[in-house]
Amino acid sequence: MISGCIYKKNISMDELEKNEHTYLNLKQNYASCSGRGEVQAEGILPWKLKFKYISQRDSSFIQVMDILGRKSMLIWLTADSLMAWSMIENKKYSHYQMINDFPFLNNFSPSDITKILWGVKPDFLNKSINQLNYSFKYKYLNNKNNFLTSAILSNRKHNQSLIINFHDREHNHQSVDLNARWRLIQS
Repeated sequence: MISGCIYKKNISMDELEKNEHTYLNLKQNYASCSGRGEVQAEGILPWKLKFKYISQRDSSFIQVMDILGRKSMLIWLTADSLMAWSMIENKKYSHYQMINDFPFLNNFSPSDITKILWGVKPDFLNKSINQLNYSFKYKYLNNKNNFLTSAILSNRKHNQSLIINFHDREHNHQSVDLNARWRLIQS
């Protein structure tokens, strides 16, 4: 799922601050982006899950694994929609159902999530929206380029936090067949 790449140029921190411009530059210079990381919830019911992802232009596919490493959820993102399939429950979730289960998604469009996967902070986010606080951290991954590597979403009112950490990210020149992954969810 993860393939190598050749970088055309290094992206500076000054360019990173121009989020939309940088995201457009990344899409122009690379055909796809892939990586892995983990998502962790803190609060009443804490949990931690690993994930892998692949993204091409405005579409992304995320594979979430349970604590034993089994595929537990597949998530498909397009520019304006989100769909998920819980493989454990064999149940599909619409964008609306995902927002009900994960209210912080109400403040993110699917394209904002794709920007985060590519390593760019969504440009509209402020530090605090609708009782939620957001923070982002940047560092070098694989000794290449300083990109977003951590997103922290917290709701102090409910004493809950969601922490997303990226361990690897590769911007690739090769296109990927997201249709094969889409067929998994459609079946």
